[in-house]
Amino acid sequence: MRKFDRKKPVSISIDSNNNVKSYSTVKQKLREELLFQTQYHCSFCDLLFDYKILAGFKPEIEHFKPQNLFPYLAKNWGNMFISCRLCNEAKGSKYEDIYDQYKPDLDEYLFENHFEIDSETFDIKPRYDGKSETEISNAGKFIDWFGLNETERRTARLRVFKEIKNRANEEFYLDDLSYRFVFEYFNTFIKNYCPNIQ
Repeated sequence: MRKFDRKKPVSISIDSNNNVKSYSTVKQKLREELLFQTQYHCSFCDLLFDYKILAGFKPEIEHFKPQNLFPYLAKNWGNMFISCRLCNEAKGSKYEDIYDQYKPDLDEYLFENHFEIDSETFDIKPRYDGKSETEISNAGKFIDWFGLNETERRTARLRVFKEIKNRANEEFYLDDLSYRFVFEYFNTFIKNYCPNIQ
């Protein structure tokens, strides 16, 4: 859900059609490239893999447009994202064209243009102001598509937020946190209570 800038991979080769060469033999390098692109966070829920890998959250390669529906995109660099197991399982092989506007590597994608966060429950909700019923419905479908408001995820976002609030006087880096988009959304909180965050 946090925007990232997709760059050309460094350690793997892609052809003129943007397909990864020797896909089956470079999967580990591909995973590393995708992790690097997102600063070691899930492309969708923004879980930091650094400390979660041992807890069963091994990074997985997610095909935004599922391989079974779009076999010609199975090796396409622009269709591959790094994902946690929870996001990958929630999404499965579902897909609708409406989801394309929420790809976090799009130049025009910004979380706050489509979504908001409830400051009490930490639910991610569709943004309502200035949006049509269709836009609101589509954003809600996307949230459901990745299971972003499952109890475990909502609780984890709140837990990390409280932890950072308790560490307000310490210096730390935003990229060292899970759910960075929450902190970016609540930018006023960061400015007022966490002056040491960078």
